[in-house]
Amino acid sequence: QTLEVSGPERERADRYLRSIAASSGIVANYRLHIEEAIPPHAGLGSGTQLALGVGSAFALAGAADVDDVGIGLTHVIDADAEPLAGVG
Repeated sequence: QTLEVSGPERERADRYLRSIAASSGIVANYRLHIEEAIPPHAGLGSGTQLALGVGSAFALAGAADVDDVGIGLTHVIDADAEPLAGVG
């Protein structure tokens, strides 16, 4: 299995793609290019939006059922969650 990710936020996108692919149980080759990404820690849900974009691309590629991708996204988003500043 080859997973290749390029563009801004490629490290996080690569982690998301690997997690989604693993949770779906699909072994295939993927090349993903991120053209634009919200800067991290901008308070705009950049990680969630990036994960949703990666999951959408995975599903649109016909790699998995949308429900399977949703399960993988839940795992990705939960694992990447950061506490809000000033909360707690």
